[in-house]
Amino acid sequence: MGTPNGTVGTDLCYLNASKVESPAGALGHLDVQTEDGEQIGALDGVLIEPTARRIRYYVVALGRRFGRRRYLLPADAPAQLDSKALRFLDPLALQSCREFRTGDVREFSDTDVLSAMFA
Repeated sequence: MGTPNGTVGTDLCYLNASKVESPAGALGHLDVQTEDGEQIGALDGVLIEPTARRIRYYVVALGRRFGRRRYLLPADAPAQLDSKALRFLDPLALQSCREFRTGDVREFSDTDVLSAMFA
């Protein structure tokens, strides 16, 4: 959910991928790939909207080639998750990513857990 000036909405917060569990296991070790299995980067974290209990973006860390930058990929883009990789199935989703800076959002907190539980 972007805002008119291109920043991420203030209702979102960052959660490190190592703290996220899924049916495929912990997300902290996942590679991010194209549909064809081409390596894009590694899953660094997610941006969550706590009151909606939804992941809105994946935060993907790119390697040294790109200066260790992190980018946002929309969580509603078609993707496939298994125990080793998150594969984006729509090339357009990869083209529409934008850079993520740590200061754009706050860290997920205990208050956010309570918001999610009682929303």
